[in-house]
Amino acid sequence: RLQWGDNAVIATLCSEFASSGNGFGIVLAADVVYDERSVIPLMSTVTALLAPENGLFVLSFTHRGVNLESILEQATHAGLSVVADITPPHQQQQEDHRRTSNADK
Repeated sequence: RLQWGDNAVIATLCSEFASSGNGFGIVLAADVVYDERSVIPLMSTVTALLAPENGLFVLSFTHRGVNLESILEQATHAGLSVVADITPPHQQQQEDHRRTSNADK
């Protein structure tokens, strides 16, 4: 079980599963941020799991009591380069509908 911020578990994961024990090339996280207090341990864990060169962290989440700016700020503070693709849910639904409608033609 991975508990964010647990360095012993992180070290075990990297040594057993990561290529050459040097971290993972990509870390994916979806729907894992519910509490503001979890953001710092999440970013700490992600930076420990990522390969030092060219590691990629992809986070997808729904706003549930956690401020997006806080997540971006903590990611930057953890040393991650941030590229944010922010699509409001109502706009995403409209785009999905347009794609579906155009596919029917």
